Amino acid sequence: MKESPYNTDYNVPLYINYEIYPEDIEIISTILLPITFEYKGIILLNIEGIYEKEISEMYDEGLPNMASKVEAQESMNRLVVDDVFFNTADRSSNETIMNVAELIKHNWEYHLMKKYPNRHFIVEIVGESFYPVVTFYEP
Repeated sequence: MKESPYNTDYNVPLYINYEIYPEDIEIISTILLPITFEYKGIILLNIEGIYEKEISEMYDEGLPNMASKVEAQESMNRLVVDDVFFNTADRSSNETIMNVAELIKHNWEYHLMKKYPNRHFIVEIVGESFYPVVTFYEP
């Protein structure tokens, strides 16, 4: 926003008005409200919504190497925030990247609570400050 020609003392509504398209919000919603599915009694993340079979196979292949289903679920449901913004993250501050990670975490908590009201999830941020990873699992 600092480099936008529409920046007038960080006028967020004006910036949104000129720089953000509705399609941008629609695309970002796939991260904030992710597609999930149940497989063998656990909930798995399918961020793109088209790889359920492949994710299920990866879970089956990785499970024998994990200490528990909880560890497998936590590992399978990871989103590396820096990878989402691979071409632009280096132009953002550590604080901004962490703020985005917190936003994703908050949205996942709400989304999982609404979609699976009878289940309990832990949603957390792990990793280093500039490479945060958002994940969720059931204890």
